[in-house]
Amino acid sequence: MNTTRGIWGGRLTRLFAAAMMGLAMGAVMAQAPAGRSPRLDMDKIFPPTGPGRNLVLNNCANCHTITPIVVIQMTRPARERWARDHRDRVGALTDQEFKVITEYLIKHFSPGQPIPQLPQELLDTWTNY
Repeated sequence: MNTTRGIWGGRLTRLFAAAMMGLAMGAVMAQAPAGRSPRLDMDKIFPPTGPGRNLVLNNCANCHTITPIVVIQMTRPARERWARDHRDRVGALTDQEFKVITEYLIKHFSPGQPIPQLPQELLDTWTNY
């Protein structure tokens, strides 16, 4: 597992993630009917408890929108399998940071947790890779 941050460290990755999140939110806003903008309450979608929230928001959107993060609910074994499959995709994160993301997702996006409401425009941005 890659635990190095490279020349730019995690800053460039986080900057890119923030830009991608802005583009995704801009696409949602641009598709809203005239005079109406879907409102996303990020505190309702991503509970603010724990340090995992910022890591998720600043890293996971590098590859896809927030939609699969919110909608796909996994058991602990499934999420741990997901973590093994995803680890090499986010090499700028330390192993500890990646563990924090995994535990945050298990706590907040597992079966039995309510799936936050997302506007249809955001659901339409679902990406597979």
